[in-house]
Amino acid sequence: MSDVLGHAAGSLYAEALEARRGALERAYAAVARRTGLDGSGARRERRFATAVEHAALEIEALAPEAIAAAAAGIGCELRVHGFRDAPVARAFALARTVASRTLGMRFDTATLIAARAALGSRIAELASAERRSAAAVLAAATAALAGLRVHLLAADGPAARRRFEQTADAYRALGLEPGCVDGGDGLEVRRAAYRCPVVFAGARDVAFDYLRDRLVLHGRPGPLSLEVEALAGRARLDRLLLGGLHCAIVEDADRVLVDAAAAPLAILGAERASGLTDVCRQALGLAGTLVAEADYAPASEDAPLALTAAGERKLEARAAALGGVWKGEERRRLLAATAIAALHALERDRDYVVTGAGVVLSDAATDRAEGATQALQRMLELKEGCEPDDGRRTLARLGTERFFRRYLHLGGFVGSRPGVERPLADGYGLAIARIPGATGTAPAPGEVTFVRDTGEKLALIAERAAVHASVGWSVLVVVANPDAERAIAAALEASGANAGVVVAREAALHALPAPEGPRHVILAELLPMRWMQARALEHARADGAAEMIVALEDPLVAELGGVAVERFARLVEDAGGPVTGPPAERLAALVQRRAERAAAGARAELRKLDDHLGEALAFTGRRF
Repeated sequence: MSDVLGHAAGSLYAEALEARRGALERAYAAVARRTGLDGSGARRERRFATAVEHAALEIEALAPEAIAAAAAGIGCELRVHGFRDAPVARAFALARTVASRTLGMRFDTATLIAARAALGSRIAELASAERRSAAAVLAAATAALAGLRVHLLAADGPAARRRFEQTADAYRALGLEPGCVDGGDGLEVRRAAYRCPVVFAGARDVAFDYLRDRLVLHGRPGPLSLEVEALAGRARLDRLLLGGLHCAIVEDADRVLVDAAAAPLAILGAERASGLTDVCRQALGLAGTLVAEADYAPASEDAPLALTAAGERKLEARAAALGGVWKGEERRRLLAATAIAALHALERDRDYVVTGAGVVLSDAATDRAEGATQALQRMLELKEGCEPDDGRRTLARLGTERFFRRYLHLGGFVGSRPGVERPLADGYGLAIARIPGATGTAPAPGEVTFVRDTGEKLALIAERAAVHASVGWSVLVVVANPDAERAIAAALEASGANAGVVVAREAALHALPAPEGPRHVILAELLPMRWMQARALEHARADGAAEMIVALEDPLVAELGGVAVERFARLVEDAGGPVTGPPAERLAALVQRRAERAAAGARAELRKLDDHLGEALAFTGRRF
């Protein structure tokens, strides 16, 4: 860790070198975790917690006006000795005292051990959100006192703003003025915020600002090049936003590091072109007139989307008046197929994401485009109501995992999230530190119900929601995609069961306020990952309840269930209605296992592509 502090202090734009851990490094890390060489031994953790308590006896006696001098002294000690247990224990004692006085936070032994794990480049598992917030204050304050610029990363800008408002006073009392970055802020406002020792921000906001810095620097020049440029006047360096990637503390590592890893980061720019937007708008209009099965055969595992003979004739007749690119048969067929995919096959937040920089395609969607990536991107922007620029091209692209690996120090916290161990280890080399007495168990739905089709599912959800709302419970219906969200909201309104019922996508649950009374959670879709399900079920609280209601024709079940779904359909037919119990639980677990394996494969492919692009761009001198 002293190397990290030295690198951060001695570089104009400090970040970690590109490095992928080989089999030997992974084996050493596994042995270190088991033997306690990585600082995770129970005996060492107890000694550290005791050292914090001893240091606190002296620090708690300090008057408020003496806190700043104590912080300066401990900061000097950290910069000299690094993150050894003795100076870190004193820093924790100081930060704990200040946070208790200013925020009323409470810190137990588990919180101290979790914060120490985050400073040791691990992800500490804490079931309580309050404990995670308290541990983040200790870790971030200590890293900032040591001279690192700390990024406290949240899933999005509003979540970062809330945490900034809740904890900023503690950092100020330590002489660390915090900043907050909002994606809607101007460049000067964001640049000023990044100069603060502690910065709260949405993870993707920081990542895109990093890519903007790379565009300013024309790639990734070495430290010596930056030093020479600084001696020559710094004109370009003054336009940078971040000033380096020193330390990231992630409070919700499952959302920030795992969920976001499926979508690469990209910045698009305009160049003189070409009327592509008009062509794409025409293609979407034509595709909207084509009927599935009659005019085209949808894509399947065995065959790509294909126009039927009737569809070819209809397309040719309607495109005749357009002229231009529509005269060519192959171009016409490709544009139509791409537009059909944009309208009906690609799903937001699964195949692409919409960001402030436009639409970013997943690797799977890029492969599906078959050479028409730019057209597909433009069509999706038109579909989502974005304002496209003609001739936009990708100026900078970087995988999410690769971006986070460039931090000199990366650590954080996670709730009880089954299944996140492998993606964190494979993508970042991060180990989970389970804190005794504070990890808890992942919640599970009280009952899993499978029904035949969507209509039956909507009716059952409305019935269950009405029953629980009638006794004064709030009801939360959790879905995975916008189409399901709209369909369920419409069904609840039509049945008159929408009073006291909230329908929300899992990705947006972190923004929901806590209920005042008991809450009943209904999972209206099988969420693809176990940790997503655990996050959703946490909203039931200890005095609430939860259940899952899934249709056999739901996309995830139909796609991954295979023969098991066909067998289960016979059970549903024999039962004449919904099926619950162990058979339903086994089918749900089977589909989730297959979904997690598929997601792991997709992340691995993205890593390979990212590494390939990095090596290719290294030859051009423009490494992002």
